Amino acid sequence: MSFDFAAISEMTGSPSYVFSESKFKERASLVKEAFGEKADLCFSIKANPFLLSVLPDTFAKIEVCSPGELEICKALSMDPDMIIFSGVNKSLDEVREAIRYGAGVLTIESIQHFEWITQAAKEASKTVDVLIRLTAGSQFGMSEEELLSIIRSRETHPEIRIRGIHFFSGTQKRKPKEIQKELAMLSEFIDRVLADEKFEIERIEYGTGLSVDYGWCAGGSTIPGRSSSVHGKLKEYSISFNGPSTELNIVGMLDAADKLANADDMDYPSDVYHGNPSEIVRTICS
Repeated sequence: MSFDFAAISEMTGSPSYVFSESKFKERASLVKEAFGEKADLCFSIKANPFLLSVLPDTFAKIEVCSPGELEICKALSMDPDMIIFSGVNKSLDEVREAIRYGAGVLTIESIQHFEWITQAAKEASKTVDVLIRLTAGSQFGMSEEELLSIIRSRETHPEIRIRGIHFFSGTQKRKPKEIQKELAMLSEFIDRVLADEKFEIERIEYGTGLSVDYGWCAGGSTIPGRSSSVHGKLKEYSISFNGPSTELNIVGMLDAADKLANADDMDYPSDVYHGNPSEIVRTICS
């Protein structure tokens, strides 16, 4: 079924954005199949908040990086246990609200962030699951020594439960070797932490940063081709990270612009979702 975009524009106003729900599900299934059952998929709301209301069951987690994104989750009654409350520049009150809502896990981005999470957890009389972000050499995340200092102090902070690490070095990686190198580094780091600190990292949230060809002529095979180049290593590491109990979350495999590739030739199914961005919050939450 083809859609009359001129008619949609007349109905909703311009600019308008049109998304295919079934294409979204198809792409998510493709990525899940490529990486195997041991690797869970995490949908980052900032990629496309319009799609949260039609999130396929393929996704196990939702990455929430701002108070506004948390409000969208609340309005849509998303399962708080799915939420990874992530990202820098969080205030103590924002951390408190994420814990109050019941976010499944929070990431620790700095020593100050660690102190705020422990304070908010104490105030709420809760034990909070956390992931510690390991820097990739940028201003984001913590140095290895800072990360290890938190692991070493874990027994003095019963209000947090360290589940694992978060690692993301950037986007638009066109060479699978970059991702394979990062996975090898993470595997070595996890083994070293177990040997030196007697601490088992149970979970990894890893942003692959695979590149996306923006534009109408990009073609729909870019993600399948690139994912197939790295899925073998992902499957290998998701099994070998300290045994079968380790959980691997993959973030950043899908992109809204890529789903619109070849729109001129695409027959959109009847479940197309469209909305006017000027009414973004009302539309997303309706």
